Amino acid sequence: MSKRKKYINSNPSLISVWEAIIIIVFAFVAYGNTIQNDYNIDDAYIVPLDSQNDIIKEGVSAIPTLLTSRYNQGEGVTYGYRPMGKITMVFEYMWWGNSPHNSHVVNILLYALNIILLLVFLRMLSIIGIHMPKQVIYIGLLLFIFHPIHTEVVASIKNREEILCFSFLIIALIFYLKFFRDRKTYNLIPFLIFLFLAILSKETALNVFGWLILLSGVGIKYTDRKVSGVKTIMKILGIFIIGIIISQIVFSHLLKDLTPTDLEFSFEQNPYRSYPLLNVVPNGIQTIFFYIKKLILPFPLVFYYGYNMLPVQDWSMILPYVGLLIIIAIGFYIIRNFILKKDFVMSFWLCVLGISIFPFANLVYAIYITGIVGERLVYQASFAFCMIIAIFIGNLTSNAHRLRIKLNTQALTLAVVTPILLVFLLLTIQRNTFWKDKRTLYEHDMKYLSNSARANFIMANHYMKTINEIANTDKVKQVNAAKRYFIKSIDVYPDYSDAKIKLASVYANYLGKPDSAIYYLATVKKDASQYYLTSLEILGDLYVKELQDEKKAVEYYQSYFAMDSLNERVYQKMMNIYFEFGAFQEIVQTAEVAMQNDWLMGYVDMGDAMFNNGEIVRSIYYYNVAIEKGYNDPKLVEKVNQLIHNK
Repeated sequence: MSKRKKYINSNPSLISVWEAIIIIVFAFVAYGNTIQNDYNIDDAYIVPLDSQNDIIKEGVSAIPTLLTSRYNQGEGVTYGYRPMGKITMVFEYMWWGNSPHNSHVVNILLYALNIILLLVFLRMLSIIGIHMPKQVIYIGLLLFIFHPIHTEVVASIKNREEILCFSFLIIALIFYLKFFRDRKTYNLIPFLIFLFLAILSKETALNVFGWLILLSGVGIKYTDRKVSGVKTIMKILGIFIIGIIISQIVFSHLLKDLTPTDLEFSFEQNPYRSYPLLNVVPNGIQTIFFYIKKLILPFPLVFYYGYNMLPVQDWSMILPYVGLLIIIAIGFYIIRNFILKKDFVMSFWLCVLGISIFPFANLVYAIYITGIVGERLVYQASFAFCMIIAIFIGNLTSNAHRLRIKLNTQALTLAVVTPILLVFLLLTIQRNTFWKDKRTLYEHDMKYLSNSARANFIMANHYMKTINEIANTDKVKQVNAAKRYFIKSIDVYPDYSDAKIKLASVYANYLGKPDSAIYYLATVKKDASQYYLTSLEILGDLYVKELQDEKKAVEYYQSYFAMDSLNERVYQKMMNIYFEFGAFQEIVQTAEVAMQNDWLMGYVDMGDAMFNNGEIVRSIYYYNVAIEKGYNDPKLVEKVNQLIHNK
């Protein structure tokens, strides 16, 4: 047996108690100051802060419902399936209710656990011939612990789903490596269980397919087990088939009554989807290098990267060609190294980096991402990046003698690594303070987000949502600030319908300028679907309440009802005006539509129309239909009885 084969078949010590303790301490050093923070952006997705997540308060009995519910539910915003984050909140609420400070402690502990698992995984990689010196492993993990790009994941309670997903995924891969080493099929059971938990945490677990192909390919090539290679491949294919079958059975059962997704991804949320297919590669290359840039220089970090933060690229620009050449060169480097069995550890981590970034590179339109990019989306990729830097530093310091540097390897390593770690740590601690609460985060980041339509909208919307929480003396100032941010969001993206509607509300309800409100509402385009309908209704309301022009108002209500005859609220507003003007024909026509919708008020209104027109018998008929269908109004019953008696 060769020395290499003997090493690969060994069972290395995975982690010591002291290593685990040190990791936990470092995690709290980096993120301990988040404990004092409040809830922040998107935390309401998993924390029971409003009626949407009240079910979490029911305790363990809520878990089956969470497993068969969408991640977010509400008209026009129902989407996703990631129950694990909410399930963790079930237990937190049982133990201490809503406590952002305790939840931040849990996030830090989960983060530390994730890093402990990564250390185990790094040592388990020796099973497939990926052996790294202890020094390189430690440097990679320290870089990962302190990297500022993780602040969105750790400082945001909602984003613990990323930590949970990566942790379960790593555990699954550890069991896969055990299967690869021992060829024991029973290792596939925990592998599938933890992979299932990872998928329940977040969809990013689907990176597992890239991981499995890479681990299997490297393992077969580098472990001197070529005789059993075919059998291994067959077992790997078996894993995929078994996993797909089990997932199909389990998920189809869990999701059989799931509400369909109805989230409308608008342009300012997913702008790249609106551009020609020819732009996919240029924009994808720009996205990849944006992530690499942020991993190398994680400043500035902001809470949202939306429309106009990354200028649209096409093939008339130089960046796509330069980027494509770099990617092709890296690809040749990886292939060459694998063929020649040279620097294959570095090539391995370059592959992991590509696998982790690819789903979020805007190269596949079927993958929906809110915004163009997101710091949380490179949480897994940052692990590969940190290992690449660690290997690079290790190679640099081990060859220091060639550069005539007199420091020994350890001293030189400390000299190189320490400044990087200190800068990362200081940036992380500082960034954590900006995550104190929504207002602190928004107001700090806006200086870097002047070109983001969505970020300006979020800032303005936050001001208006919290207007009742501040003193009257500050309300005017805050309303004007909200107005400026809404206007800025429209300046960046002139077709921002939602911003126009919210700005109109500010003008009409707070600044007493209905004409300005009407101006912005009138510019909402018809192809904006639901936003256009909303603008029509608000325009009608403004003409009724502010301008006392009910004839003009009814024109907008009619336009709405012609496009959507299922809105009972607009129907009622329209009917009130018809009755006021005695528009018998319009009342009858509109009430007929309401009766087709089986609205009880449609029968009542038709009865009222017939009564006012002197057709008593017909009015009694429609009143009785309404009563028989469940319209419970004693006054109507009394009126019918009187009509029958008088008749």
